[in-house]
Amino acid sequence: MAPLKRLRADLSTGKNLEICLTALIALVVGVLGVFDIVDTKVVGAATPATLALVTVNALGLTSASRE
Repeated sequence: MAPLKRLRADLSTGKNLEICLTALIALVVGVLGVFDIVDTKVVGAATPATLALVTVNALGLTSASRE
């Protein structure tokens, strides 16, 4: 399945929303940082926050697979 079709299917069914949201946040903060629209402090603060979201999601998937 093509990535865009899978993304569309996930969004329409509500699956993996946290992954899509995390990717969107990372993309927006990255683009804003590249074009110097936001301060580097904002990018620096958003980076660990985004990594925390990825970690929480990974831990959730790991514990869900054990059940």
